[in-house]
Amino acid sequence: MSETSSSAQPLGRKDLVRAVAAVAKVKPKEANEIVAAMLGSIIDALKSGREVRVAGFGALSVVHRPARKGRNPEGQEIEVPPRTVVRFRPQKDLRESLSAA
Repeated sequence: MSETSSSAQPLGRKDLVRAVAAVAKVKPKEANEIVAAMLGSIIDALKSGREVRVAGFGALSVVHRPARKGRNPEGQEIEVPPRTVVRFRPQKDLRESLSAA
């Protein structure tokens, strides 16, 4: 899981389940329940407007972006509608470990 090639395959849910099963020494079915519970908790917290902080990793928060003027590829001015997005801010430890890699 430490491959840094830009052509590396993304880490999917099944990969996370396998990794949790191996590290926690549990069956893949149990690991899947753990991953599902963790992701569900994160999603529920974000939906309720709470920030999610994971020590050594980073913080996830919901950001409301207002409507704005933009330009399409042809250069015409368009109205970009408001949207709600999830923002990830990596913690210092993660930034430093990625810089050192």
